[in-house]
Amino acid sequence: MKSLPALTSFSAFVVALAVAPRALADDPPALPAPDKPAGLRDADPPRVPFTPLPAAGQPAAPTSESGTGLAAPAAPPAPPASDDARAQARAEALERRLSDLEAKVRAEEAERAKAPSSMLKGLSLQFYVQPQFLTVVTNAAGSVNGGNGGLLPPGVRSFGGTGALPTGIQPNDLTARGDGSTTNTTFFRLRRTRLKAVFEPASWVRGTLVLDAYPIGSGTTFARDIIATGIVHWSDDVVTDFNAGMFKVPFSYELTQSSRDRPFIERSAGTRVMFPGERDTGVWIHTSALKKKLQTDLAVINGLTQGEPTFSSLPDLDRGKDLVLHANYNFGPADLGAGFYAGTGQRVDVKDLRFRSFRRWAVRAEGGVHHTFVKALGETRLLGELTFSQNMDRGTTYAFDVAASPTNPAVTPRDLPEHAFFVRLEQDLGRYLFAGLRFDQYAPDTSMTDNAVSSTDFLLGVNLGPKMRVGAEYIYVLDDVHAPGANPVGREFHIVSTYVQIRYDP
Repeated sequence: MKSLPALTSFSAFVVALAVAPRALADDPPALPAPDKPAGLRDADPPRVPFTPLPAAGQPAAPTSESGTGLAAPAAPPAPPASDDARAQARAEALERRLSDLEAKVRAEEAERAKAPSSMLKGLSLQFYVQPQFLTVVTNAAGSVNGGNGGLLPPGVRSFGGTGALPTGIQPNDLTARGDGSTTNTTFFRLRRTRLKAVFEPASWVRGTLVLDAYPIGSGTTFARDIIATGIVHWSDDVVTDFNAGMFKVPFSYELTQSSRDRPFIERSAGTRVMFPGERDTGVWIHTSALKKKLQTDLAVINGLTQGEPTFSSLPDLDRGKDLVLHANYNFGPADLGAGFYAGTGQRVDVKDLRFRSFRRWAVRAEGGVHHTFVKALGETRLLGELTFSQNMDRGTTYAFDVAASPTNPAVTPRDLPEHAFFVRLEQDLGRYLFAGLRFDQYAPDTSMTDNAVSSTDFLLGVNLGPKMRVGAEYIYVLDDVHAPGANPVGREFHIVSTYVQIRYDP
């Protein structure tokens, strides 16, 4: 039989095993220490209760070394994610987004294919109209009533007479003409009515058609520009247009500038007599480079312009073709350019049925300043061109200013040296107003003295919006052009022109 002290110690051990787990779980208040078993001395160390090990898979119970509390159990660390799994998830997400975008594009293409406007992709329309009020007052020398009995057709003046008027007729009186009209010079008219269609279905091809819905002197529609263009992009900066058809002769800036952008209603006198309709037929190569600062042109044309009598019926009177070169470089606030023209002209004697060709040429220098000197006013533009030429006059204004008629084939036509120039100032006056001043001169035969026409043009206008403007001009013209052997008589014209322009160019 075991002794009593041993039995007591064993009983205490069993009680500790039974009580310890519950004490850890419920954390009851501390119990009073049990009576010291018999046989133990006060000096003996206290017995430490036994704590069982946790079950498999369970976290270890926290302990407190201070005896005043228990620490919260730490969460087990999450296992590290796999890099391959993350990359795979990212790839799957991108594939889903790409599939969604492709489906959206296919749906939009299907909608466009169903729409009727898909056939007109690349087509743009533009137009501008210029209704004008015009009045002209002349002196006796410039009157169409002088020396012709009213027999001249509209637009043709008699410049070889003395300026004498029939008895009782004043310079600006209305008289009858032989064609059934009168000599009235005060009227409203449609100066320009242009409709432009551009079809560019791809970046390498373009078609252009410009119609004049109501050209001056005719009630029928007349084509102005008809151009087929192939485009080559040599680089992002160098682009060449290969054009064929009917187009403005690329000889100078003033000649090719659109009339919708020019604030003055008409071009200068020299340009009008050398290129009366501005356009000819042929092929034309235009290249832009250096961020469009450099513009070059090379054209081969018939040499018969719109406005000449046979342009529609026979667009060239001989087999030779004319050459045109032009280049301009824009420095930013200023630009410089030059043009060259060489070709042949013709005279036909309809009475004796004789025909003769003659050489014609022209060189032109051009320059401009376009800069905002006063911010409150707006941009200032100063433009000028100077031309030296020979036999370039087409005879549409001055019939005698063409190389001598070949009535006698043994006589060599006389060459006519010419010059023309203009200086043009345009100034914005704030947001709505603009003003302009231009002086130009043309001499059809510089071998003769006092043989030139000059004009001074004053302009004031109002911008009524980005697409509409009103311009008013007063033009003083002094015309001393005369035939060989005649004397200048000093024809004077006072012209008042007011126009409204409305444009649409998206």
